[in-house]
Amino acid sequence: MSEQEYKAGFKNVSSIGDRQVLSSLEHNLKSFLDWSFLNIGGFINVNIPTSGIGGTQYHKLKLAEDPSNTSNTVWEADKKNWVYESGISYSGSVPIEISGLYLNNNFITGPTGYGAYTYSLDYENGRVLFDNPVSKTSDVQIEYSYRYIQTYKSSESRGLEINDEVLAANQVELPAILIEMTDRTDQKPFELGNSKNVFFQDVLLHVLATSSTQRNNIANALLLQKDRGLYLYDIDKVVRNGVYPFDYKGTINNNRINYDLLFKDSQYIDTTAFIKNATITEFNTINSIYHNIVRWTIEIFP
Repeated sequence: MSEQEYKAGFKNVSSIGDRQVLSSLEHNLKSFLDWSFLNIGGFINVNIPTSGIGGTQYHKLKLAEDPSNTSNTVWEADKKNWVYESGISYSGSVPIEISGLYLNNNFITGPTGYGAYTYSLDYENGRVLFDNPVSKTSDVQIEYSYRYIQTYKSSESRGLEINDEVLAANQVELPAILIEMTDRTDQKPFELGNSKNVFFQDVLLHVLATSSTQRNNIANALLLQKDRGLYLYDIDKVVRNGVYPFDYKGTINNNRINYDLLFKDSQYIDTTAFIKNATITEFNTINSIYHNIVRWTIEIFP
């Protein structure tokens, strides 16, 4: 290279503010897993009434003492990560589309309520956020669907606990998958005469379950994704264009675009990837929680 040909600065990077492929991979994998599990029956419908083990009433919301909100305004379900996607159907069953809630046996139309009883729905944390305090003795009920398998990103997992007594935002519900990026990253030239590289990134998928059968079924589904091709979407563009699923409160965005439909519009496709390898690296049981790790090696094209 001659002095005249040299151009100072980075190659293949145009803005420090844009998320590059590796930083958006974790987010893309969560979207892929969430959508894929829903489409093989990974959702549970909670009708009124629905009871669980020990008499837990999943349709009834409990008052949550959240110091970041006004007292008596946050009411929380036993299950979070409510399903918001449309067009899901499995064996004749479809997720419940929330139409409102019952407050002391009076139906308050959703998604915002009316009069003195306006509210918003926090789908991610399984909550109803009232704009005005509601008596702590109130009976609040709602019909919804939640994800059978919860997925969590390790970059946002600080403070999470497997503990029913903590707030939903800090709680890991089982069965679950924790997505962890590893420090095992490699790159190889894409093609002769091109300065771009193909990335190889190892990702650990920690499977946590309440039984060995539950754990093994989830791990097997992940193993079978070897040789699966993926589109990766541009998360920055999705947010800028106002089609991201949620707002800052966890309320669903009316202009959102389903995961599968993002790839019908080429402007949102960032690049392509390939699950080159899938292996299980360990099995163990910790305090009655069944755990294993599925390792994916993902090939990411420029």
